[in-house]
Amino acid sequence: MPRERKVRVGTRPDRNNAPTIFWSERDPMTNNLRQLSTSFSTMKEAEIAAVLKAREINNGIFSSSNKPIPWNTFKAEFIAAKRRRNVEESSIKEVENTLTLFESIVGKPDNQQLCQKLIDKFIDVRMKHEKKVDDGSEDGKMVQISPATVNKDLRNIKSLILWGKECEMFKARFRIHPLKTTAKPVRRLTDKEVKALITGTTDPELRLGIIIAVYTGLRRGDVWALKREQVDFKNNCLHDVVEKKCRKVTDKIFMSPACSREIKRYMDAHFGQPSDKLLKGGFPNKKWEDAKEIVSCKFHDLRRTCGSTLAGQSSSGWVPTQQLKDY
Repeated sequence: MPRERKVRVGTRPDRNNAPTIFWSERDPMTNNLRQLSTSFSTMKEAEIAAVLKAREINNGIFSSSNKPIPWNTFKAEFIAAKRRRNVEESSIKEVENTLTLFESIVGKPDNQQLCQKLIDKFIDVRMKHEKKVDDGSEDGKMVQISPATVNKDLRNIKSLILWGKECEMFKARFRIHPLKTTAKPVRRLTDKEVKALITGTTDPELRLGIIIAVYTGLRRGDVWALKREQVDFKNNCLHDVVEKKCRKVTDKIFMSPACSREIKRYMDAHFGQPSDKLLKGGFPNKKWEDAKEIVSCKFHDLRRTCGSTLAGQSSSGWVPTQQLKDY
């Protein structure tokens, strides 16, 4: 039976006493043991690396290599892994806040103690938390947090567990399902709200996306998938529009001259090749959250607004366009 190999943490005098981990591996050519080492900038990084290296070199050996890994150890390594992937600092801060909240509710379990029971306890306690909202009074009003807030915390915990399973830190099975939330009903925006939303949005890309959605009724993903070559200024329409949800291609989607002029103005100010996307990048979620401060709505409300407007223009009430099929 193979013996467990140790990983030692120390310093290297020849490297200005840098924190270093030491271990031995067998040379595949000569079958002799050779001593290896890796240095780190801090002792904490070296200790975390030693735990991971021990699990790596002892893979498949049933021994005490499956020692408990403290909460602070794999939490710090998880945060460090996110920074190595260039995750935005605001997202990392959100994860840290969630994990700190998790500690305050269930404590600091090691990788072998973390189980479904602790996660269920976190959900039960978190659902009872309250937050202060401004209701016009001096002290404000305390209301229970929404399921959407709890789901945000659960996503962060789930990402920690998935990362831990990749690193073979967790062997327990977990079931983390998002809580059901009450869907906000889709509504039609008034003319005043549409005007306020368009004029109040300062980002040119998001502003044009809103205009296209209002005038054509396209869904958000379809708007941001449009290419420059699909725009026909002569006939005021969009050609060969792929609607992913319906799994179809619409030959022509007509738009008003006002929408056509806005697209022309945007394309003149932002140069690009015909095959390039009309709106570069993905949907700007953070900028949309700022726009929602002007008018409280969902992006899909713009599609409903287009459909209601077109139906109102038809004497029979029938929407005279094919792009709003399967609403």
